[in-house]
Amino acid sequence: RIFIAFDVSSSVLMGGSNQKIDESLEILDYIMNAAIKNGDQFGAFFFSDQVYKKWISLGKGKKHAKKIINRINSYRIENNKKTDLKKSFKEIIGLIKRRSLLLIFSDFQCQSNFKDELKRLGERHDVVLIKVSAKTEMELPNLGLIQLEDIEDRRDFLLDSSDPKIRESYNKEEEQKEKELVELKKSRIGFFNFLVREDVYAKLKKFLKIRRVRMLR
Repeated sequence: RIFIAFDVSSSVLMGGSNQKIDESLEILDYIMNAAIKNGDQFGAFFFSDQVYKKWISLGKGKKHAKKIINRINSYRIENNKKTDLKKSFKEIIGLIKRRSLLLIFSDFQCQSNFKDELKRLGERHDVVLIKVSAKTEMELPNLGLIQLEDIEDRRDFLLDSSDPKIRESYNKEEEQKEKELVELKKSRIGFFNFLVREDVYAKLKKFLKIRRVRMLR
């Protein structure tokens, strides 16, 4: 039993010139194909500031996998939702009744503290976090004065990326976020971070092996 929780908020669907969502779908497709080969059931939840009511129940086969991909792509047409991981994870706790493998796809860009809810999910299920990041999100490049857009707030602002203090502050904040996700391994929660345009397949094989998922047997 595999459940996929897929973040369809604006920062995921529209971030990085659509590269993040394209890479996330490629990873998801790989995992679902592995599940199909093993005859496993899989279903999907979709969330942003809450879990959407139209989730996809457990099923098998390529048609079922295509249904999940198509549903995610349907959210790309129009999406201006913010991310609330705390609320979404709390709702997912009540939706999955039996112990399952839970794969959470997100960029984990959220103001609310969602760690307690995530740890509760980890107590009930085999949880793996799958994050796809653009390189520019991990480390701010020196490009001088640049105009950026907060995708979820639809707000433009100017940033002087030539200022070493600003770059250092940004980079430290991102490093801390990453560290907090990695430290969740102490709660038996897996974490894989994929960079856009990275060779994902070697990492995916490692992911499947480490989690001892039966999908490739």
